[in-house]
This record gives sequence, C-alpha cells and structure tokens, in this order.
Amino acid sequence: MRRILIGAALATCLTSNVGAEILTFSFIDGTNDQTRQTGADLLSISVIFDNITGAYTTTLQSTAEAPFKGKIGVNANLANIDTPAYVSWQAYFFDNLRTIELTETTNIVKWQGTASSLKYWRVGDRVVTSSDLFGIVSDKPIHTFGSNFTSHLDFPYTSTDEMPRLAVATITAIPEPSTCVLMSMGVASLISLHRRKRA
Repeated sequence: MRRILIGAALATCLTSNVGAEILTFSFIDGTNDQTRQTGADLLSISVIFDNITGAYTTTLQSTAEAPFKGKIGVNANLANIDTPAYVSWQAYFFDNLRTIELTETTNIVKWQGTASSLKYWRVGDRVVTSSDLFGIVSDKPIHTFGSNFTSHLDFPYTSTDEMPRLAVATITAIPEPSTCVLMSMGVASLISLHRRKRA
C-alpha cells in the first residue's frame, strides 16, 4: 500500500512539472551603463507568465549601488521568433510607456498585466529584445521600439539604461512545487494512519 501511495505522489509531481503552464524568461543587462550616474542601473528584466491566460508579472532588478527611486518609466519590446505563425499578435510582446511612482528606494520593481500573444509562447521558444512594429526583429541602433528603463529624476535631466540589442532569452517552465508538497503531505498522513491501524 505504501509503495502505491508513493508511486502515485511521484507520478503526480512529474505530470505536474511536464504540464506546467507557468513559464519564464529573463534578460541580463550590463552594469554601469546608465546615461547618468545619478540614475538607476538596470541589472535584469524577467517575465513570468501563464500561457493559458496570458497574465504576466514583470520584474526589474537594479544594482545595489544604483537603485530605483522616484518616478521611473519602462518600455519593453520583445519578439518570440519561434511562434508557429510569426505574426504580430502571436510573436510581439510590448509593455510601453509604463510609469511607476516609487515612495521609497528599492532594488526590485514588479507589476502585472495581460498579453494575448503570450498564449502562443512555449517552453524552448527564443525571445529577443528590440523588435520593430509587428514583431519583426530589428538590429537598428536606435528606434522607437527598443527596450529600456528611464529614471525621471529632475526633468529634463533623465537617465536611460537601454537593454542590449538582439539579446536572446529562452523560455523555461517553472515547476509547481505546491502540488508536490501537498501530495507528499497527504501521502505521509495516509502512511501514518495505515501504521496506526496495523498497530
């Protein structure tokens, strides 16, 4: 009986991980590359999303030496070059002109949103920064559809930290440990109950 229960728990955990729909990708930015030393220095941008609903959470991280503060602006223009049909509504993810007012200094900034294109993104797909309109990958040095972060300190003395052009990130799955933990707890309880009955 114990072997059957343990086997069922392992099967559930493995199935849960294989079918996980919570995915993620991230980009790393160089340090000390902001346009003004008084501005925040972007270290990374990561996106966690549900490719069933298209809901996502974006997280920005700064270096400890140059944190986020005050009013900031974010532009994210990304393209998935491995979508089944490489068209804008499936391949292009953008989150532009987002303004965030911070009440205190921090190294982490998060926000949530929904994008229908993320429903077509899968594990193993490659995502690139700096796409043109309609999801076309672009290597132009400067154009409207870049991915960047701006510190609005004292206008017009803003500071910008641009993400690398054509950086590539691979989408990976995030396992669902909560399912495994709950199943393991349930199995442990059943084994304990079974032992008590035998005693």
